Amino acid sequence: MRRVLIVGGGSIGERHARCFIKTGRAEVALCEIRPQRLEEMAARYPLSGAFDDLEKVELSRFDAAVICVPAHLHIPCARRAVEAGCNVFIEKPLSVDLEGVPELQRTAEEKALIVGVAYVRRAARISRIVEEEIDSGRAGEILDITYSAGYDHRVARPDYRNTYEVSRAMGGGVIHDQISHLANLLQWFMGPVTRVMAWYDHLMVEGMDAEDTVSVILHFRDSKAVATLHSCMWHPCRTDLLTLSSNDAQILCDGWGERIGVFRRDTNEWTWTQLDVGERDEKAQVDAPFVAEAANFLDAIEGKAEVLCSLQEAAHTVEICMAATESGRHGCAVEI
Repeated sequence: MRRVLIVGGGSIGERHARCFIKTGRAEVALCEIRPQRLEEMAARYPLSGAFDDLEKVELSRFDAAVICVPAHLHIPCARRAVEAGCNVFIEKPLSVDLEGVPELQRTAEEKALIVGVAYVRRAARISRIVEEEIDSGRAGEILDITYSAGYDHRVARPDYRNTYEVSRAMGGGVIHDQISHLANLLQWFMGPVTRVMAWYDHLMVEGMDAEDTVSVILHFRDSKAVATLHSCMWHPCRTDLLTLSSNDAQILCDGWGERIGVFRRDTNEWTWTQLDVGERDEKAQVDAPFVAEAANFLDAIEGKAEVLCSLQEAAHTVEICMAATESGRHGCAVEI
């Protein structure tokens, strides 16, 4: 059993705690500064330890730390863990900027430690099917991509005014929240991004100083494809639609409807696969992909696999988000 410390007991910290426990391969402890929340989590899960101050935790006792604090605190917490000899799994986004990332990378390499970033869409079965379709060449050369994802953050997180989401400086806003997820997945499919054009605004969600609506265009280094991404945090219903098109085929992924379709020009037919992802919770999420990424991270620290998303890949996603923010601010394309 691996000894894992969850740093931060908010909603995502709770999900990571639950899903690492579900692997059957980890003893999970929690560090959370709010006493009442720490008590709730200790009563709800079989924690191996409970701490209220990271500075007082003997991190060298743990095989891994899972960083689930607000995004602007990710790198300082991760560096402390790595310096103590801990492998680190960081909730997305990696950070709001790249300050401290090279130093984290250098320290991890010097100590031969694993640093992964929790972009859970890479662990979803529907994403694995798309990746296989592209890599096999069956879909042809992808040239056009559209990705639309939206939900109502006020419903999903009614306490959002008390979270990082109220402030762009803390990692709030739809660019770091949703576009980060979408762009990271497309990096996995298509490779690094070289050019970003974005428009964004704050249209609806009360009590936050960050954007709640955004459209982004991406160009890739190793592909002719152009990707158009759109997301907002106030849609009345959840949407998660990805379309990838070549001259020969089209792939349509409905993440909310849990199905994927492939249309081939030579047969003039759609082939649909309906997925069974399990029961959704009150936030419309399922645990299966989180359990899969937890198992992958444990495999990585045991030398059995590569992490689904490396520190370098996640740093490039930060670059994309920073470029989108700059592009929207100045109304021009930004090169990476």
